[in-house]
Amino acid sequence: MLSFIKPILPLFAVTLLLIGCSNKDTKNDIHLIASEKSLPYNFYDIAVKREEVPYFEYLVNKADNQAQYKETWDLFKLKTARPAVNFKESSVFFVGVLESGSCPYELKDSQINLDNQIMKVHLVEPDRICTDDATPRTFVIEVDKESAEKLENMIIVQSNVETTVPINNK
Repeated sequence: MLSFIKPILPLFAVTLLLIGCSNKDTKNDIHLIASEKSLPYNFYDIAVKREEVPYFEYLVNKADNQAQYKETWDLFKLKTARPAVNFKESSVFFVGVLESGSCPYELKDSQINLDNQIMKVHLVEPDRICTDDATPRTFVIEVDKESAEKLENMIIVQSNVETTVPINNK
């Protein structure tokens, strides 16, 4: 009777171990509310630049109220109508990047780790040959207020390379 249980005991033990080690302060409550091919006029002057290859550039700004939201929306030169945001419950992050004109990025597998005060955002491009140009892209992400208040940095994962970018709060 016990012979059929022995082979599954290691699997059961590993499952329990993984459940017990999971980070309870990791959240995936991140909502993309807008994405446009635009960046601030002075992006190259104010963006965070990687000091080693690949030389990616990023800009991350946070808005905690309606006035900051409008100001940052205008800074990033977004043309579509601003989605409504309840700033009592949420904050908004603007993420400026450069992408291939023929292979626009999508946000995938993004998460918040409150222990480390970071939000990790994965930029994924289509699985095809892309042009080697650099065109603008801004992602606008809504995050619950409680989590957003604890965040200090964003880790942007692009081409399997992680870059830590400080969050600008106006």
